[in-house]
Amino acid sequence: MGLGDAERMRVKSYRAWGRVAAAGAFAAVVQSACMLPVRLAPAVTGRVIDAETGAPLSDALVVVRIDGRYHEFLPDRDLLAHLEARTDNSGRFLTAPLRSPGLSAWPLLRTEAQVVAVLLEGYQCAQPRPVRPGEPLEIRLTSALDEVARRESCHPLPVRSGEAVAYMEAWRSLFPAPSNALTASDREMDRVLAARSVLGFGENCEGPVLDLALAPGGVRAALLVTTGRDIEVHALELADGHTGVPVRVGREPRSPPRRLAWTSPLELVLWEPASAIQRSISPSRLAMRSVEWVWTAPGARSQAPAAPALGLGPDRPRAPLDPADLNDEGDALWLGRSFSIRRSPDPATGLGIEKLRITRRDGTTTEVEIPGEACGPVGRFGRPHDRIAAGGRWAIDLRFVEHGCHAVAIDLETGDWVKLDRATEKASCRDSRRISAAHLRRALRGYSRELEAALSKQGADPTATYSLQISGEGAVTAQIRDFAGRLQRFSGPRFPVRTPLRRIEVVGVAATGLGRSLSSAPGPEPL
Repeated sequence: MGLGDAERMRVKSYRAWGRVAAAGAFAAVVQSACMLPVRLAPAVTGRVIDAETGAPLSDALVVVRIDGRYHEFLPDRDLLAHLEARTDNSGRFLTAPLRSPGLSAWPLLRTEAQVVAVLLEGYQCAQPRPVRPGEPLEIRLTSALDEVARRESCHPLPVRSGEAVAYMEAWRSLFPAPSNALTASDREMDRVLAARSVLGFGENCEGPVLDLALAPGGVRAALLVTTGRDIEVHALELADGHTGVPVRVGREPRSPPRRLAWTSPLELVLWEPASAIQRSISPSRLAMRSVEWVWTAPGARSQAPAAPALGLGPDRPRAPLDPADLNDEGDALWLGRSFSIRRSPDPATGLGIEKLRITRRDGTTTEVEIPGEACGPVGRFGRPHDRIAAGGRWAIDLRFVEHGCHAVAIDLETGDWVKLDRATEKASCRDSRRISAAHLRRALRGYSRELEAALSKQGADPTATYSLQISGEGAVTAQIRDFAGRLQRFSGPRFPVRTPLRRIEVVGVAATGLGRSLSSAPGPEPL
């Protein structure tokens, strides 16, 4: 064998070794990461019939929700999609199979389907129905006596943009158009007040109530409360509306604290959101091995999260927890009403006043003022905002009132409100924040023009980044460079908004310009 032959044999050996090594590395990656590039769910089929006659119903609009579930003992669900289909002449419907792009922790991920809405003219909407693999799905619709009965049974869906378009359009047609109509000036005011909220107390202050979670059915609530150096978990009953007394049921030793969630009306847990690295592996919002059971009702077994066995008796097993139970998306307590928020500026604070407009089943409307500012965490898991407690008359929320973020109950008939917690600690507020010049112009358009004119008149460079020092009385001193590049202090007009901030860094002045939109400019950031 010549030198050339030996060299060729050596190259072949290296190539063969490389293929084996690559295959081994690929197998190791698959075994360790268990990655798949898509999340799959089979098609859903079923039949819709008249509840009285058994006749098939054609042209019924069916919406199927597909969720991803990661483990029997993890209460987290991921919404994959809402799929729509219409029934044919035999009453049958068939959704397309789901192929959703994205990485999933396989084989832990299991998809679950649920029929969340069925709508047909002249019939009441169907209640949500889980899809059991291998079981025939038959949905019975009951005739509606009138449009009031239809409105009471049909509810909006928490869909993402582009999903269940036909259903949401049909649902909106059930309600009077003026209830949700917004003029161009209303929409502009909403944008202005949303931009202005970053200057208020709700977004810049924390505590003493750090989190609030409403149990499925609205009969219990849980609070995460700071008490001196400790963070305690409190629970209270809402069976009679709002008069329950908070009782300590646990303690949260972690800092920053975890979130609260009810995995059933009888079980309360602390959970931790997934980190950015964990979300790169799996889209789950829940960090693995982060769930801790805090409280279980007497006689209830603490095991895999489960929903109550409503109407089945105490000896019957509880049904598996549905996504609607966990996320409080059920609308049984709407009582045929629809809700919308109207915002207007408060002349005393310069921030926004929120009013909840309620359209009743008979078409009449009323407005109640929501106290204070929205505060606390917002999220899909245990989200407190605008949730209705048992009885249907009281809504619970986290609002910044009485110098702190507190849990409040708001009477949907009169607008009266009461604090649910007994916390006495004051809120802790940041005093510095960084925002873009475009954001400041959106929030305080007239003030921004007045400020820029005053600074230019005093010799400041209007294209330079600057900071505003705000005193407790609203007096403003701007620190900005002059045309020679020297850092100078100039007086500015009195700040028009009540704020805990004492220093505001205004950035991107030259980059944004007066004509640049808020959507293309950097948003507010804490310093």
